[in-house]
Amino acid sequence: MGKAVNAEIYKLEEKLPNGLDARGVVLKDSGKIIGAYIEAEGAKIPFGCALNGKSIKDIAGKGWEDWILGSINYDDEFEILLSKLSPKDIINEYFNAVDSNDEQIIFATLTRRKLCEYLTMNKSPRDLINEKGNIDNIVKKVKVLEIKETNDDENTKSFEVLADFVFKKANAKNNGEHKVYITLRKENEKLGWKIDNIEPNFVGYGVNFENILYNN
Repeated sequence: MGKAVNAEIYKLEEKLPNGLDARGVVLKDSGKIIGAYIEAEGAKIPFGCALNGKSIKDIAGKGWEDWILGSINYDDEFEILLSKLSPKDIINEYFNAVDSNDEQIIFATLTRRKLCEYLTMNKSPRDLINEKGNIDNIVKKVKVLEIKETNDDENTKSFEVLADFVFKKANAKNNGEHKVYITLRKENEKLGWKIDNIEPNFVGYGVNFENILYNN
């Protein structure tokens, strides 16, 4: 960690058991192999395993989400602040960040699983991760009008959000009020609520505006 290394990417002839194309990634430091893995090519939900087929749970003794949560700085002031917010407050923080194009806040309101999706979805076969430096935000301005809870259980909450949108690349008929459906999840008690899914996703990598936009 904290050191730049080289990654060599190979397209594999064999497909994964789920039918997805596979590629092998070999990591090298000063020409010496220090790691390698197999991953799904172009999958929205990331998949990876060791060359012998072992998963991260086989190797580390825990699943990816439990493993990644062990690398978080829980003493970070910003994480502590967000952990105290209610689900509706998190939603408002997210849309305020979209309105002001604040990528740091946008990312901070998302679960680690959602962030990992942004790193892997729609990446070029030649790239290790999605190399776009910025998220593709098609929203110019947005104002939340109403937040309505639609489902509530111990670890997830779902909301219907009515918001007034002004888009960067849309014609006038696309601007106006649209409903967005958001699911929040607690990754653990220390982190509090984070956004785990957004439909339609007006902010994200490789968004196709004409496909995802729909009226009330």
